[in-house]
Amino acid sequence: MITEIPYADKGGGKTRPALVLSSYEHNQNRRDLVVAKISGTGAFSAWDVRINKWPEAGLMKPSKVVCDHITVVSKASAIVIGHIDTGTLAGVKKKVGLLLSL
Repeated sequence: MITEIPYADKGGGKTRPALVLSSYEHNQNRRDLVVAKISGTGAFSAWDVRINKWPEAGLMKPSKVVCDHITVVSKASAIVIGHIDTGTLAGVKKKVGLLLSL
């Protein structure tokens, strides 16, 4: 999806891709979505997961999910652009679980 992601270190934000982390049940009853930022920059950290099939995800270039940049955005501002592959999703679940000590 594409949405406005707030900057972590200053006011404002940037319209960019994001991966919805919140469950179907959550999303049915709320006006917001819990998301992780997607980035196309080359720098890579231990909290990033490469998106294996980035064209199918609706992305313009090779990208990664930044699993330690989780935020809440308005559902009304979100535009679906594609779907993440199961291998990438499994990696994201593992990283987010480690991040949140689950």
